[in-house]
Amino acid sequence: KRSALIRGKPDGPEIRLAVPGSQEPQWQAELAPGKQTLTAICREVTRDRVTELPVSLTLDLEAGSIYQLSADFNASRGKCDVNAAVLAR
Repeated sequence: KRSALIRGKPDGPEIRLAVPGSQEPQWQAELAPGKQTLTAICREVTRDRVTELPVSLTLDLEAGSIYQLSADFNASRGKCDVNAAVLAR
């Protein structure tokens, strides 16, 4: 089976993925198709501070598909809503 590719976001706010076996969060990850629970790390960098917030999300991944993560991040409330959109199948 082909894997699915999940892409984070490198800017405003950053979204990285906590990938099993990796010490650092990654910008993208290849995962097996099917239902997967991921941890996305929302990260906002300002002149005054760096705020990181882990968020759990469950996706039903299709083999060979590419997904792009986006987020609505409100650091002052400690809330990050992460969404995934299919870029290609």
